[in-house]
Amino acid sequence: MKILIIGQGAREHAIAHFLSHPHHSLYIAPGNPGTESIATSLPYNPDQIDSITTWAAQHRPDLAVIGPELPLSLGLADRLRALNIPTVGPDQSAARLETSKTYCKELLTQAHIPTPPAIPCTDLHSARSAIRQLNAPYVIKADGLAAGKGVFLPKDNQESDSILDALFNQRILGSAADKVLIEKRIEGREISIIALTDGTTLRYLPPAQDYKRLYDHHLGPNTGGMGAYAPAPWLTPSILETIHHTIFTPLLQTLQHRSISYRGILYAGLMITDQGPQVLEFNVRLGDPETQAILPLIATPLDELFHATANAALNQIPLRLHPARASTAIVIAAEGYPHQPTLHTPITLPTVLPPSTAIFHAGTRRHPDGTLRVAAGRILTATAWAQSLREARETAYALARSIQIPKSHYRKDIAQNL
Repeated sequence: MKILIIGQGAREHAIAHFLSHPHHSLYIAPGNPGTESIATSLPYNPDQIDSITTWAAQHRPDLAVIGPELPLSLGLADRLRALNIPTVGPDQSAARLETSKTYCKELLTQAHIPTPPAIPCTDLHSARSAIRQLNAPYVIKADGLAAGKGVFLPKDNQESDSILDALFNQRILGSAADKVLIEKRIEGREISIIALTDGTTLRYLPPAQDYKRLYDHHLGPNTGGMGAYAPAPWLTPSILETIHHTIFTPLLQTLQHRSISYRGILYAGLMITDQGPQVLEFNVRLGDPETQAILPLIATPLDELFHATANAALNQIPLRLHPARASTAIVIAAEGYPHQPTLHTPITLPTVLPPSTAIFHAGTRRHPDGTLRVAAGRILTATAWAQSLREARETAYALARSIQIPKSHYRKDIAQNL
């Protein structure tokens, strides 16, 4: 099978790793130094959808897997399906679930899906008015795509004023914050529930817990994600059943009523509250770093699952998991991340990896002298899987300690005390 993967981060490296097979030819646009040994790199960034479409028309891959949200928002899945190429990723119309938090909130409300109340705002005055209306505590969210950096948790009104000034006046997130959502902050335990769907059938991946804050004990600014573990041992089957019936099923039905055919990944960021699960956000692709923690647990061949998703045949493929297996993924970040990461620092990786481990590249590049160097804020994900979460955690941290990147850092509390 000839498979095209779109993206360049640790998520796409993990996808390529678990799709790698002697009978498959993998191509990745553009990939990274970690994918060089398992896939042919194509010189196209994910937003270059004209070039990617032209390549696909010439080379006719049997399957395309779109990793990041940006090419989905630009309509790459529509373009590939127009060429009759089976594609994992929703059409542009469905990608609005992630590209506009306001649209997502309106759809959730229409579908009677539990979600915190929120008020959309287009300027400083309306945002301050919304804050007074909702009363503290609240969350400030940029409406558009912000690379995981568009959610703010102000401690007080003074801090919220600084955040709103940065969004509306200083334009730190550009057009992503042309509109913001002031949302009531709710208490509970966060969890990521990710499902494959062909628009009718749902196949739930193991639930994963992501760690968004930069520092231990959930301190510091929000990031794109500093680590994850899976499965979540505290999430009961009854809660999962509630999530299926009150969130995913009505969402699919609402999309169908809007004549939106959804073939790809549905990612729900949930808060498990005393009143039950509530939706904080929906994404239209696999999470990062959740993917790095989830994929090692899946026993069904990933190519079969993706192919069935793309061809509306998911009801014919069971999703089997490896028995008694858990995983931990630790993100190693550059000094200064997420605001001003220090780049070009040399990276030294261990020459031999322990069994049941992987290092997934995110922000790396190969220097002309052959050395591996830092190219972005989140550099690598050290991942391990084992029969218990404790063993997976210990092995993942041992792997992280074996990686040498001056002044890099990572959280020390991923999967701790579970």
